[in-house]
Amino acid sequence: MNISLEAKKNNSIIECFIKGEVSGAISVYLCLLFGVIVSLILVMYEAANYSAMMLHVECATDSAMDSCLAEYNANLLSRYGLLFVDSSYGESDGSVDNVCNHIEQYMAENLDTNQNVVLASSKDLFGADIYRVDILKTSRATDEDGAVFRYMAVSYMLEYYGIAYANELIDAYETSSSTGLFGDISDDDNIENMANQAFSDLGNFSLSDEKKEEYGIEGDIEYEHPEQAVQASRSKGILSTVCKKDVSNKVIDLSTYASHRSNTLGDGMYNRWDSRNELISNVLFNNYVVLMTGNYVEPHENSPLDYELEYVIAGKTGDLDNLKYVTTRLLLIRGVANASYFATDSTLRDETEAAATGLSLLCGIPELEKLFYGALSAAWIYAESTVDVRRLLDGKKVSLITNSQEWDTSLEKVMGGSFENEDNDKDYTLPTALSYKDYLGMLLLFTDNKSKTFRMMDVVEMNMRYSYGQESFRIDNCMAAFEIQALVECSNGYCVLVKKDFGYR
Repeated sequence: MNISLEAKKNNSIIECFIKGEVSGAISVYLCLLFGVIVSLILVMYEAANYSAMMLHVECATDSAMDSCLAEYNANLLSRYGLLFVDSSYGESDGSVDNVCNHIEQYMAENLDTNQNVVLASSKDLFGADIYRVDILKTSRATDEDGAVFRYMAVSYMLEYYGIAYANELIDAYETSSSTGLFGDISDDDNIENMANQAFSDLGNFSLSDEKKEEYGIEGDIEYEHPEQAVQASRSKGILSTVCKKDVSNKVIDLSTYASHRSNTLGDGMYNRWDSRNELISNVLFNNYVVLMTGNYVEPHENSPLDYELEYVIAGKTGDLDNLKYVTTRLLLIRGVANASYFATDSTLRDETEAAATGLSLLCGIPELEKLFYGALSAAWIYAESTVDVRRLLDGKKVSLITNSQEWDTSLEKVMGGSFENEDNDKDYTLPTALSYKDYLGMLLLFTDNKSKTFRMMDVVEMNMRYSYGQESFRIDNCMAAFEIQALVECSNGYCVLVKKDFGYR
């Protein structure tokens, strides 16, 4: 293009063209370049259109997933602090298809850009339409022996109490566990076995004919049995001795609950999202169970079982059997602690020895002194242990390690049988004193992980059915995470494949 200097001075370029003062031409090079530029612009436009379409589909998918997670079971959250999508949605049956249909519905609404639009002439630029939505993987509460359920329970504890609380619990559990009282109790430490052996030895005592002649005994040997009162108490059963209030007789059908039926399987914690410290998780889950369940001292009466914590520990069908199992275990634990203290307290031993000597002198049979001592020792330890358990079930506290301040029963009461009626109002405040719930927490720590997890899920199921009217509620229908794949068709001929995972974590 050539423009004269005079034209530049006097007129604008437009005026020069109009007057014919200038002439213009486009070179071949510019023509070729113009084709490339137009192609580039079209490619950039198509790329921008595709990116916008991809963003539109991904945003619609993310929003649909968030909407799905927002449909958590509200009763499960309010009662147990657990976030799960119940795939039954309150109906009789739960399935992955139900969740998939909900996600597809939300995606369809998010992809339709013409919904609630004021301008009638508006146009959907993408024309996106769902071709197919699939859920590839799910994490169900019962997966991996209940690991997903445990994860959600521990998440609740961490959310509301924090890691500092967890560390305090660990210190408390380690201190209690170091006593060795809550593990497997050996036959030698078992107060029941000790009492049986001592009482049996005394009952089976016999003398040779020469000894009978020496002591002037004719016929059968007759002597006082100082353990008789304790034997009578034992024959009545542990619950009649330690329970002051009526015991619940509620019973459940275990075959309908997660621990005893065949559960629908998911894919577990497929992306390994539980990387927490095992000890912290175990301690927090134990405390979660203690926190969320009723027990003999603090029962949940509006429940199929009043003593839920005892059920998680024992796994029996009824409150009576569960309480009997727990109290028997507590009796053994207190027996170990009391026997250890008895062996170190010279005052108790001297009193027992004096009583044994006196009884043998009354009988005139010196050989009985050792047997009397064994029977009296076992009876006294057993009686003290029974009183300890009764105190726990009465809402009072008992120290893990027995001390002189807490030894309540007297040998006179043990021999007379009045220890059963002793009503001690003392409530110990020593640092090592624990409540009934604390002792059950210790027992829970030594309960098999899978067993206590599934039994806790049973408790959740029974209360969701009983208290909230969800008669068909199943914990294996509850899901915490998903992996989905969605195929979306667009009006411009493109198909978009989106694959995402999402969940409560």
